[in-house]
Amino acid sequence: MIMIKKILLTGVSCFGFLFLLNCEQSRLTASEIVTNACEAHGGLDKWQQLKTLEFNKSTALFFDDGSVESDVNQSQSFTFSSKPNYRIAFKQDTSTISLIYDNGYVHKRVNGFVESDSTQLESAKSSLMAALYVISQPFALLDDAVELTRVDDLEIDGKSLYAVRARYPDDGPDSDKWTYYFDQNDFTLLFNKVELTDHTSWIENLTFDDYTGIKFNAHRTSYRLDEDGNKTYLRAEYYYRNFKATYR
Repeated sequence: MIMIKKILLTGVSCFGFLFLLNCEQSRLTASEIVTNACEAHGGLDKWQQLKTLEFNKSTALFFDDGSVESDVNQSQSFTFSSKPNYRIAFKQDTSTISLIYDNGYVHKRVNGFVESDSTQLESAKSSLMAALYVISQPFALLDDAVELTRVDDLEIDGKSLYAVRARYPDDGPDSDKWTYYFDQNDFTLLFNKVELTDHTSWIENLTFDDYTGIKFNAHRTSYRLDEDGNKTYLRAEYYYRNFKATYR
């Protein structure tokens, strides 16, 4: 009888603990989830102390039949200061291309020659800002200008995930819609979904590199989704290597 009583009490205690745990999880706000994610990725303080960051990125794009559309290797570097400087360098066909953001000014050089076309410069700026956006996650989600909303949790391959949607100040009806999915066990950012006007992409963060003290993505894949949210084909594969960082 004593043993049965202990088992019953243990069961009640476990049930109560799980109930409280589930309640705690359900009470977390979108901002709290992202704050925990920042800690899981090295800590917001560590990120804010980052002075310089550089790494190599390879991007392979695929057609829907699996054949390769393009394969590009880039070197990316970022200097975070009162006068920020971001650089992307890569080869395209026979050309060597450099994109530079220097304290508010954008430059593009092709084989050493300065590009002056405004359309080309605007495209260069978009590429530089997109690169910064990707490498800054999840930390940039805590920017005061970002509106975070918790949406329905998701379960994938046995993993329970928090889901947070981000909205930005300049968003309009045709703006990209981003949703971020975090592991409920350790708050690692595992998946992203981006809804564009003509398609939806599902991005999987497969492996990570924490050599610098910050957990960056090391291997990612991006799939196109159909209207029902099913994967249709692998659209892109990304590798990030050789991270180097300095801190203030």
